[in-house]
Amino acid sequence: MNAWSNKEFAGSSEILAEPMTAPLPSNETARLAALHDYGILDTPADPRTDVFVRLAADLFETPISLVSLVDKDRQWFKAAVGLDASETSRDLAFCAHAILAPTEVMVVEDAGLDPRFAGNALVTGAPHIRFYAGAPVVSPEGFPLGTLCVIDSKPRKLNEAGRRRLADLAMGAASVLDLHRIAARLQHLATHDPLTGLANRALFQPTLEAAVQDAVTGGASCAVLYLDLDRFKLVNDRFGHAGGDLVLRAAADRLRGSIRDSDIAARLGGDEFAVLLSGANDSATAYETASRIIEAFAAPVYIDDEPIMIGTSIGFAMAPTDGQDSATLMRLADAALYHAKAAGRGTARSYQESLDAPPMWINSEAG
Repeated sequence: MNAWSNKEFAGSSEILAEPMTAPLPSNETARLAALHDYGILDTPADPRTDVFVRLAADLFETPISLVSLVDKDRQWFKAAVGLDASETSRDLAFCAHAILAPTEVMVVEDAGLDPRFAGNALVTGAPHIRFYAGAPVVSPEGFPLGTLCVIDSKPRKLNEAGRRRLADLAMGAASVLDLHRIAARLQHLATHDPLTGLANRALFQPTLEAAVQDAVTGGASCAVLYLDLDRFKLVNDRFGHAGGDLVLRAAADRLRGSIRDSDIAARLGGDEFAVLLSGANDSATAYETASRIIEAFAAPVYIDDEPIMIGTSIGFAMAPTDGQDSATLMRLADAALYHAKAAGRGTARSYQESLDAPPMWINSEAG
């Protein structure tokens, strides 16, 4: 156990002074939002980032070099040379001090003599930091995400030329992180509806196909719910596309709030939505979800302070009992939706019921 991974002091029985916790940057909330927007925390090692810590360790002849990202309560290492740990407490992080001046390279020539760090467990214990130099890794928007730093167990100095080189390497590391962010955004755009943020058809179809195949070959089960808005054409006719977009976003929010984290909601186009329920062992689970969705959709949406009632109807089909491929399951759920709408607004119906039984329906007005 060591301070790098467990926030505990190790390696020495003496602490010279209480370490100083770095104050939060004035823009901390926005900075953390920018960091999380990268979607890079806790991702696997990337050779494109690793090259910068190798270059830094070689150039400055230090045993340790890190690309450290400063999160709310920790610093996490996207790349590391000379250290096996993946993170440490933010309270112990030299980098939490370095990000306070995004345009400067922070140099600590002898941490044992610096009142900010003399009592730090990473100084008094392993890895026995004495020298630290960290250049902030800054986003294009100007937010310091963390640092590219070099560390030694011996006191050292760093001249102006060395500071410039470290800053240049940090700029290169920042560019690689930004490429990761751009790639993640492009991937998200390719698989998600830009208006609602829900999965799009390109993501939903293969996900449904995989779930159906698991149901067919692995003894699992799943259900697909198919729904649309009961009065969407009237909204579009009266309020135009802006009003329609507002209603679609509200519908997506209510859909997300009505399903489990393991379920997948998608906008298939227009006012048509679908939900994949994995592990839905029987129609009761699908009905429970449909009931929550219908109840959520029963509340009005306000356009220009005017309450607009939209509502939804839902049809669903089960795999493998109703269909054994995704196209069949979607077609049967669509057929069930047709019968649900025929039975009245705010209703849900399974495919089997649409064939074999009177409509089982949910009255949203009755709660």
